[in-house]
Amino acid sequence: MGLVLSLGFYAAFLFFVAGYLARMLGWARYASPQAVPEGKLSLYVCLSALADILLLRRLLRVNDVLWVGEWVFHASLLVLFLSHLKYILDPVPAVIASMEIPARVAAWLLPASLLYIGIMKVIIEKKAYVSSYNFMLLGLIMASGASGLVMKYSLRADLADVKHFTMGLMIFHPGTPPGSPVFLVHFVVFLVLLACLPTHVFAAPLTMLEARQREEELPHLMHEK
Repeated sequence: MGLVLSLGFYAAFLFFVAGYLARMLGWARYASPQAVPEGKLSLYVCLSALADILLLRRLLRVNDVLWVGEWVFHASLLVLFLSHLKYILDPVPAVIASMEIPARVAAWLLPASLLYIGIMKVIIEKKAYVSSYNFMLLGLIMASGASGLVMKYSLRADLADVKHFTMGLMIFHPGTPPGSPVFLVHFVVFLVLLACLPTHVFAAPLTMLEARQREEELPHLMHEK
């Protein structure tokens, strides 16, 4: 089982890196000066794109009710990601170690915000249909959150065993995974999510940069015509 999980981790990580690099190369080709005149990225474009990513400003302008749930969801996801770094860092930085309480709050806010988003989309946007891919992503995130809560408050996994296993993966010397079935579910769900991220969350910076770049260049292009 340890060998299978280790190979699965390395395969998912390679898939993540390859997928993200492919998105970057595709964006670079599309944003080249040949495709878009004056295709250079200005500081304003980069800062505006960063604000769009961190604050979800585009969604805020369109739907402030849905924005609340989306922002809480992404903020919770970020807090949980940072808090999980303690399993692959030694020594653990003080800022990561201090995130225990925020992570506990985020662990409950994550599924709650997903439920809120789903309800708001049906009530406000009248979207009763969700694509199979998005439905799969939502299911994976809910499964990850639920299994994490179960490990935290009920069927606890040995944290020393968890860290020993994850640290071994980082140095290419994987050991025996913890015997907790809930941890195995949690870890496998994470691997699938990791492989899916280049097509979803982590592609957002490239998408925002492209959108901001085109907005800045649009007046120039219209003037040229």
